[in-house]
Amino acid sequence: MDNSIIAHRGWSSRGPENTLYAIELALKEKKIDKIEIDVQMTKDGIIVLHHDFELGRTSNGKGLISEYSYEELLKLDFGGWFSADFTGERILTLKEVLDLIGNTKDLIIEIKKGGSMYPHIATELCHVLKPYSLKNIYVKSFNHEVVKEVADINHKIKTGILIYGKPVLLKEQMKYAKASFVSIAYPYITKELLDHLYQDKIEVMVWTVDNKKHMEDIKKLDKGIGIITNYPELGFK
Repeated sequence: MDNSIIAHRGWSSRGPENTLYAIELALKEKKIDKIEIDVQMTKDGIIVLHHDFELGRTSNGKGLISEYSYEELLKLDFGGWFSADFTGERILTLKEVLDLIGNTKDLIIEIKKGGSMYPHIATELCHVLKPYSLKNIYVKSFNHEVVKEVADINHKIKTGILIYGKPVLLKEQMKYAKASFVSIAYPYITKELLDHLYQDKIEVMVWTVDNKKHMEDIKKLDKGIGIITNYPELGFK
């Protein structure tokens, strides 16, 4: 078994993140095992792909995603910031991505949720996922409460918590959130932590590994670690 190579926000070093181009590129590459995306909600309750809460960095819009309806967001350009070649890339819905990927690759969905934002996102996410096979779906978040909400609504969905640093009581946090996997910033992964998590068969992913040496170090540490990267080609054999 080799480490899973996970394309961060699609193949985001070669196309604008969380767009159709970046996702299709990752989908076509056989050496990419999983695709990771970020989701938020529009003002009218549609789950769409976007990382930042604000629009400014990756579109020609301003303000919060949550202040716009889906139809309003469709009028914005989500590709030109990356390169003029991608001008006209539009925002995607989660449903569109699920239809595109099907069962061809694993999909990791990160819920972006701060404070009281998106109070109904767990319910809507589970509703969107309901018609699809859950075998290749993972859901994670830095917001561990929303992870627990998803697990409470549908225990068949593989859920995980995102971690930065080296928290105490990590297993206890996972138990509370009803999570079966953990995604941790790569500088904090150690053999001791890995052994501790593997005792309970906890799946481990690390983010975001964009350096060849760091990637090789993680591969030497353990073949079971999933590697999330903007540069999947660094992990190809």
